[in-house]
Amino acid sequence: MFIKKNYWKKTILNISSDINDAIKNLNSSGLQITIIVDKKKNFIGTITDGDIRRGLIKGLNLQSSIKKIINKNSIISKINTDISKAESILRK
Repeated sequence: MFIKKNYWKKTILNISSDINDAIKNLNSSGLQITIIVDKKKNFIGTITDGDIRRGLIKGLNLQSSIKKIINKNSIISKINTDISKAESILRK
């Protein structure tokens, strides 16, 4: 899949959002992941549709805070990371 440069920026969502906002973000970006940031744009974690499903199964609703479903153990790399090193990280 070819992704335009900086297209991933559409996946960014503020930590103060609710689950409904995360669903809308996932649908509009089409990248199957939402990147969560704080007010200063610092990376907090990620959310996928699986995280949302697990939250709903646990009794959360669409108005619940995303803070309860964020995956804070996401693996990230710096923007200037060599592509072969990034691919190696993804394979692991």
